[in-house]
Amino acid sequence: MKHMLKRISILLALVILLGGSGYLLSSKLHSSEASGVSGSNVADNDRNGSGRDLEPMEIPEGTSISVRLLETLSSKTSRVGDQFSASIEEPILVDGKEIVPRGAMAYGVVTSAKESGRIKGRSYISLRLRSIDLKNGNRLETETNSVSRLGASNKARNWALLGGGAGIGAGIGALAGGGKGVAIGGPVGFGAGLATKALIRGHEVTIPSETLLRFRLEEPTRLQRS
Repeated sequence: MKHMLKRISILLALVILLGGSGYLLSSKLHSSEASGVSGSNVADNDRNGSGRDLEPMEIPEGTSISVRLLETLSSKTSRVGDQFSASIEEPILVDGKEIVPRGAMAYGVVTSAKESGRIKGRSYISLRLRSIDLKNGNRLETETNSVSRLGASNKARNWALLGGGAGIGAGIGALAGGGKGVAIGGPVGFGAGLATKALIRGHEVTIPSETLLRFRLEEPTRLQRS
């Protein structure tokens, strides 16, 4: 009887042991299958393009960039190559996502500048935007059009003064010696008028701080998604 009970106990122990091993084996198989399916899904997602979130975005050519100057620029004091700073006035969006927020720092350069001439030539100044600070700390390089300002001219006023000087000189010459005096006084008056004209410059171009400027991208700009 005792031997019979012992054999039954051993058989029960073997059944329990084998059953547990089968459960562990089944669990491992299911885990491996799940891992394989997950890895397959990741590979499929990559092939199907769900990894596009990692691809660079592109700000298209022609995008308008509005900035507000943070300093005053002038044709009288600014030189080619001088840098200026500004703040983004309107957010820049790509695919509905804000890439550059309002208030972001932007930087540009003076590409041409000329003072008004004494005898002729109007003043002008031209600017381009070169870079913008992004939210992630990176800097976006930009290639934009030029924004230019042209100064007013004093040409009409100067020619009036010039003609007036010549007329006065001719009148003085006539009083001094008749026709011959006119011939002499005219050139003298012309020289006086020219000297007066030389003292009068045209208006210089001044772009005050806080002025709103609108640039436009001339080339598409790529940036890494964050």
